[in-house]
Amino acid sequence: MLRPGSKGPRVAALQSQLNVVGGSAFQLLVTDGIFGPLSDRRTREFQIAPSKKLAADGIVGPLTQGKLNRALLAILSDFSSGRSRHMFAGQAGGSGSETQSGAKSVGLATVTEPRQDALHWARQVEQFWSALPNVHTHTVVQSQQETVNSAAQKIEKAANQAGRNGVLFLSAGHGIAVTSRGRIDEGMFQLAPSGFNVVGNNSFSELVSGKSQVSVFYDVRPPARRGIVVKSDKENDEEEAKKGNQGAKKRLENFNRFIEMGRELRGSGIAGIVLVTCRVASATNFLKRARQLMGVPLLAYRRRVVVQVLASRRTRIFLEGDAQGQRTNNVVGEYFVPSKGAMSNDIIFFP
Repeated sequence: MLRPGSKGPRVAALQSQLNVVGGSAFQLLVTDGIFGPLSDRRTREFQIAPSKKLAADGIVGPLTQGKLNRALLAILSDFSSGRSRHMFAGQAGGSGSETQSGAKSVGLATVTEPRQDALHWARQVEQFWSALPNVHTHTVVQSQQETVNSAAQKIEKAANQAGRNGVLFLSAGHGIAVTSRGRIDEGMFQLAPSGFNVVGNNSFSELVSGKSQVSVFYDVRPPARRGIVVKSDKENDEEEAKKGNQGAKKRLENFNRFIEMGRELRGSGIAGIVLVTCRVASATNFLKRARQLMGVPLLAYRRRVVVQVLASRRTRIFLEGDAQGQRTNNVVGEYFVPSKGAMSNDIIFFP
């Protein structure tokens, strides 16, 4: 059991868990491994929540730890069944909620680029969540040499590892949204740092031979012009491919592999993907179409996602513009993605 006066790594783990469950609704704990007055207060606040039915004694025994484990499990498992818009509700509400999906366990997979800070954060996430008895975690690294096919295979592997009702954090590269002239269909996010770019109707992003890019509007016909039907880029490439055009063949190959990946993601049963990438959520029509082709719900951010190595050598993810200790820039970002409770309108859900 843990109680006021306890010290050590188990107390530090408890402090981290209370931070993730409580989030910005309460003063965050310093994970120093010392069960002091603030840790005692936060433990009692968790215990007195109506859904917990625990004695508010500040002692963390099997019952309190079990309730805490289930509250943490709920943060992941409630991504499914339309509850994604309320993902991280425990953080917003402060006391954590029991899982509504009835999941006995849940998987969490992180697909990351090999950059040291991003990889370190992924390892922190894995270490934190794997300590829970009902969560299995996995980290998949996309290299700089991935092809469209190999990158898709790794994402499929991560989704299958997360399993039914699991969650996938996709942190494998950059993201952008082009909103000039009111456009909401121009954007990009990377599935691998080598340049496997998923793009929208981007005037700056020509899909040429050898480029590892896929347009989500590739098979969509533009509006008819003066009553004349305009073919989609895919239809034009199908005609060109018959003539031996290698660029057209490459674009068709990339698009077909992306569609196949969507089928695999849907078949894995994962609850959804969090795009841990910059600003792309503002390109709403682009992400709606990407979600349709990828086959699973998406969560994305309007602001730039910052990855920062702290003086403590911990790595933290938060949204640009948030000062240290404010909104998303807190210790929760060392174990989890920026949460809805701290972000207001900066997170967008694509069901």
